[in-house]
Amino acid sequence: MKTIHVDELQERLEAGEALHVVDVREQDEYDAGHIPNVRLLPMSEIGERY
Repeated sequence: MKTIHVDELQERLEAGEALHVVDVREQDEYDAGHIPNVRLLPMSEIGERY
């Protein structure tokens, strides 16, 4: 899994690149605003789930 900066993500999305994006913020942060079609997997749950 690669971490990228938001600017790179924006460029790649605008270029039409097919990406699988995972948002590791908590639910309340995700609810406050997120990129459409991005999967939420809070960092606090990664150890429990994987």
